[in-house]
Amino acid sequence: MAEEQGAFAFAEVARAISDKMQRRHPHVFADVSVDDADGVMRNWEAIKRAERAAKGEQDNLCTGGHLAWPAGMAARREAAAAEELQELREEFERGDIAGNKARLQEELGDLLFVCANLARHADIDLGAALRGANHKFERRFRAMEAQAAAQGEALAALDLDAQEALWQHAKAAEKA
Repeated sequence: MAEEQGAFAFAEVARAISDKMQRRHPHVFADVSVDDADGVMRNWEAIKRAERAAKGEQDNLCTGGHLAWPAGMAARREAAAAEELQELREEFERGDIAGNKARLQEELGDLLFVCANLARHADIDLGAALRGANHKFERRFRAMEAQAAAQGEALAALDLDAQEALWQHAKAAEKA
């Protein structure tokens, strides 16, 4: 119908789709070789960056919007974030980075980058998510202070086990 109205020609649409598929999948349609699915994704992301640059769009974590990743790719992104967090935890527990502030900063940077990338692909405002987490922490902390005061104690005077118990109680109370 749009073709009949002169809005576009079907052949133009088909050609545009074909060109886009060939451009974004050179591992299928050209002589680009990749080792695995991660290589495909890295290549695809590089192509998308180049396309955005050609359109004059900035390439950063705040642009691009929701990319509608297939479920498997989204799961891999989430798994990468979990893996990065686990690696950081293990290195900290082993003492590999506990006394090395520069190394800890590097590892935290890696974790934050993965989280920012995950938020970008899920079309989640990272700042809003962090503000929400800060508000949640503050609510729970105030609840801990109120619980301690109700017991006639100052929160700071309690040992870590007692503080942890109050924290868990505050979390459970929010979920109830």
